[in-house]
Parts: sequence; C-alpha cells; structure tokens
Amino acid sequence: MLEETGVKAKFSGILALREQLDYKYGAADFYFVCVLQPIDETVDIRDTQEVSAARWIPLSEITPQSEIKLFPNAMEFVGLIQQWLKNQSHFE
Repeated sequence: MLEETGVKAKFSGILALREQLDYKYGAADFYFVCVLQPIDETVDIRDTQEVSAARWIPLSEITPQSEIKLFPNAMEFVGLIQQWLKNQSHFE
C-alpha cells in the first residue's frame, strides 16, 4: 500500500483469500484481502506505472449500480468488509 499509493496504514487482519490454480502461464494466482487502518488519509501515488489514480471512497458509495469500476467479484469483498466493520462495532 505504501509502496504504490503512499498511504500509511496499520495492518488489522486478513479478510479473505482467493487462490486460482493454473491461471496465466500455468501459474497460480493468489489474492489476499487485508483490513488496514489508515494512519492518515494522505494519498501520494508513488508508482505511476502501476497506479493512475487513487482516492478514498466511502463504502456506502460502492454499489453494483455505481460507476466505480472494481475487479471481478469485488462486491463480495465490499460486503465482507461491511460485515467485518459491523462485527467490530460489537467489541468497542
């Protein structure tokens, strides 16, 4: 996160994993979705070859009908994040 966007964050945990065997070139593809807490909300893109834009978006604005483009199955992750946040509020 820091390397590409300049966002400093604290690791809270792993939300989800996904493994896809025999992806491109016969290799496996792994996704780890982590929950991070931003230390501040500064976005300073450092890797302009990999990242063209980055900004904070409220979860409430990320819906299947929104114009925000996400990778395939990302709405499932958004739902998991919303559930995780809801569960966290029970412990505070």
